Amino acid sequence: MRGKDSTFTLNITNPLPDSLQNVSISVSGYMYQYLQLSPSFIPEIPAGQAVPVRITINAPKYFTEGTFTLYFDISGTAIAQTEDSITTTSLKEERKVDLLVLEMPRGDAALLMQQASSIKDELEALGTFKGQVAGLYEDARLDYNADKFGALKQAVQKMSDLRASALDASSRIIGLRAKLDAAESEQFSLPQSNRLLIMAAAAFERGDYETAMARLDEADLTYSLETAQTFSPVAFVKKFYPQIIAGLLLLAFASAIIFMDVRYYMLKNELSQLGKEEDIVLGLIKEAQDEYFEQGRLATNEYTSSLEQYDSRLSKIVERKVELETLIKNFASLKSRDQKLLAEKARLEELVKELQSDYLEKGKVETRVYENRIKSYTTRLSEVEEQIALFEAETQIRKQKGWLVLGSRQGPSGPSEAGQESAQPQKGQPAQEQGQQESNPSRPQGQSQQKGQGKEQAQKPDGAGKKPRQQRRF
Repeated sequence: MRGKDSTFTLNITNPLPDSLQNVSISVSGYMYQYLQLSPSFIPEIPAGQAVPVRITINAPKYFTEGTFTLYFDISGTAIAQTEDSITTTSLKEERKVDLLVLEMPRGDAALLMQQASSIKDELEALGTFKGQVAGLYEDARLDYNADKFGALKQAVQKMSDLRASALDASSRIIGLRAKLDAAESEQFSLPQSNRLLIMAAAAFERGDYETAMARLDEADLTYSLETAQTFSPVAFVKKFYPQIIAGLLLLAFASAIIFMDVRYYMLKNELSQLGKEEDIVLGLIKEAQDEYFEQGRLATNEYTSSLEQYDSRLSKIVERKVELETLIKNFASLKSRDQKLLAEKARLEELVKELQSDYLEKGKVETRVYENRIKSYTTRLSEVEEQIALFEAETQIRKQKGWLVLGSRQGPSGPSEAGQESAQPQKGQPAQEQGQQESNPSRPQGQSQQKGQGKEQAQKPDGAGKKPRQQRRF
């Protein structure tokens, strides 16, 4: 075996009837210098007997596997002696020996052949035993029978590599096809990748698994390039959807903050502008009064018409200011609708009290301003009370509907529907109007009569102990 020491025996037989003496053995042929004979010289071989010669082969690793011919030259002398003569016979013989150098022991070669058969069975079960791997199996079988174990080893190793390539190529083709389908569903254009995949599948079908693997490698690289160079909105959203959602939420939050800031600023600015406009209207009223009472430059009809216009505009300004003040106060409030209405009602009642105190007790407010503001306050207060009553009525109606549904399931019980409806206030008619003066002491007793009185005198509530206050001009 190549790379290892081996020995075999060569028997030297004496065919003569006399003893053979001075027998020498020499060898020639391929790499004869690596052969050792023991013994190479035999003094005598009796007639008809044989002497074994041991031949040791020191085969280096670079020995070529195969069959080589060795030539053994055997020579000796046989002496026959009789009473009358001595006969000398020279014997020469050349023997031819075929030396077989193997890559491995025959047992190891048998194991390799079993491995090749196992690969064949596995690939046949998968339907991939074709093409180059089938040819390699046939070569391995022939090499084993010809004792070419080195070639057998190479064939089996190649079969093992092709088996791994076949299994890998099968799974990679399926995986790459799925990747291309997913990318195309995300609007990627992949013409070159699809072309290379088709070529790889064709090579796989004909059993050229090495070519199939090479085409799959090219297809993977091309897929990476085509997906990197093409922008897909669908793929972008799928990849970065958490960041997109976070960005949209942040943008919505920032937009809401900016909107609230801008709206608050606009409300404050409008309130400031209305305050300035109110001062201008009051100044115009004062100027008209001076021209009519002191200078006499205005006719009565002109004076009356001007005051009506100023009073109308002043009323609208005051109403809008009250509305803006309420909006600003409840701007960032999280209260419900009914709570905001109740808070606005309490605020209006407080403003009415403060206005009456400033006019009747402290004398800080002029009569016309007092009349316009008290008119605006009471108008808005009536609207708020109407909305509160309407909200309460709607709430009660919803409760009654729930009771009716429950009663229809459990049987007739409780008050009749007609009785329930009769207990509800009519829409648009506040429930508080029946006892408004008694239940709302913050409003003055003469407030309802003050609305629409024009320039009549205003008096304090009973028990104030002061004289009626005369109408004052600006």
